[in-house]
Amino acid sequence: MLNTRLIDEMIVTLFPLVLGRGIPPFAPRANQTATQTATCETYETGIVQWAMSTTERHQGLIHVRLSRFWMWIAKAWAARMPTMTMQDRGMTRAQLKTGSGRGAEVADDHVHEVLGSRDFWVYVTPKSKPKGYEDLKIYLVKEGCEVDVSDTAPMLPAKGYKAIKVTHSGQILDDDVVRRTHRWAHQRNYLHSFFKPYKST
Repeated sequence: MLNTRLIDEMIVTLFPLVLGRGIPPFAPRANQTATQTATCETYETGIVQWAMSTTERHQGLIHVRLSRFWMWIAKAWAARMPTMTMQDRGMTRAQLKTGSGRGAEVADDHVHEVLGSRDFWVYVTPKSKPKGYEDLKIYLVKEGCEVDVSDTAPMLPAKGYKAIKVTHSGQILDDDVVRRTHRWAHQRNYLHSFFKPYKST
């Protein structure tokens, strides 16, 4: 149907699982189809979902939209899939102990990479007391953020770590919120991760 240009939108869902082999999503084709990413969503389980539209739209022909079906599949998968840690993905204990690099200067060196995040996670090492956490939480809540502490996260370093998740009702986090949380993590040498929504150019 791609060859005959009957499809003008596709939803592709990527599951973080390597099978080694399987059925290719598309059969070999003579023609290339140019697409544009409409949206890109990352879920807490590591699942990534792209909505892509073809650059040429053909009104009156078949319009394929399976987002509800794929959302159901993603939720069903998430319910069954165990959370994979960085250690499960091959990171060693020595690498985990290295942390993120201690100090505000280290944080400021690459803060541009995390600005524009929608979700920000800080991973507290096992058996450690996160000094200054209550003050940080008071500031974040005052700024309208939700702060959640959990045993699960998309990139939890290893079992025993706690994940502090900072969000703002699904909106992009304020730059000052990201800067302060990011600095707080580096000052304590805590690993961290973030999610930035895809921006099409």
